[in-house]
Amino acid sequence: MNYTNTNAPVTANAAVTSNSLGSGSFPPIQKQKITIQTPTSQPPVKKETFFSKLMKNKPVLGVLGILFFAVLVGGVLFINSIIAGRNNVNNGPSRASQAGSCVYTINVPLNSCNGGCSDANDCASGLSCLAGKCMNPNCATDSTCSCATSTPTATPTATPVIYSCNSSCSNDAQCQTSNSAYVCYLNYCRLGTNTASTTCQAAAQVSPTPAVVYNCNGSCTTDAQCQSGNAGYICSRDNGNVCRLASNVSSTSCQSVIYVAPTPLAGCNQTCVSNSDCASSSYVCSDTGAGRKCRLANSVNSDTCSAPAVVYTQPTAQPVATAKPTKPTTLPVSGSNDTIKFIMAGAGAIFLGALSLLVL
Repeated sequence: MNYTNTNAPVTANAAVTSNSLGSGSFPPIQKQKITIQTPTSQPPVKKETFFSKLMKNKPVLGVLGILFFAVLVGGVLFINSIIAGRNNVNNGPSRASQAGSCVYTINVPLNSCNGGCSDANDCASGLSCLAGKCMNPNCATDSTCSCATSTPTATPTATPVIYSCNSSCSNDAQCQTSNSAYVCYLNYCRLGTNTASTTCQAAAQVSPTPAVVYNCNGSCTTDAQCQSGNAGYICSRDNGNVCRLASNVSSTSCQSVIYVAPTPLAGCNQTCVSNSDCASSSYVCSDTGAGRKCRLANSVNSDTCSAPAVVYTQPTAQPVATAKPTKPTTLPVSGSNDTIKFIMAGAGAIFLGALSLLVL
């Protein structure tokens, strides 16, 4: 809106005469031009409101108008559907209500147990409207409408602890209820013979190293090793430290030498098989370190068949205690008879000594 300022400066020409002032004599007044400047007035500024701004914004105004119309129509349809649904509930299937040129049919679902209601028609089949809620009339206080009979809660039975391999424990007796071979090892049931196994497996049996059997022609280092298999074996170093028959070390099968008795018969320290091979009846065929040899029967260790040396030991005469002689009442008379007896006693003692030397 445009405003035009019509308040222009006003110029006044005033002529003052004597007539206008009366008849008195006054000095003449000269004409003067007086200019009066009036202040320019501004039009009042009006404050714009939200509604005035909205009225100016036509696109927004159009959108709001469409939204208002849609809400209005939706509200009408919603109210109409509630009324139509209520009629369907009360009167059963009926013709659809008609609003204007549109026809709407809405089936309102009935409320289930514990749902809100105003009468029995709001509740599903089998339920009644009791105190504003759909409830089963047979058990009005049951919020589930199932009228279930309460079953007393059974007292739980303590489950017995079953102890098994590697289960927790505090003593051996607990583990042994499962297996008498178990023990409680570090608070776990384990096999007593192998507590390191978490699966209670028996410890692996280590097979002992089999004893070495020294057979004929087997390796050896000592005679004792070979003789643990056969007393007649020796460890023959000449044949590469193998067990061989002492009487025939050249045989790889440890067979005895087949010996034919010589003619004439074997003498001292000569090879033989039996006593009959020896030339003297005082000889025997004896086992030696060099095989079977004819040796003197009472000195088989002598390779010269020498009789063992006889060592004579002079017996030590033991003193013989004699009884104290009694004093004779009469003294004996000395003579030739006593001398003969003394000589005979000495000769007898010499004879006995010689005899004892022959016996030893």
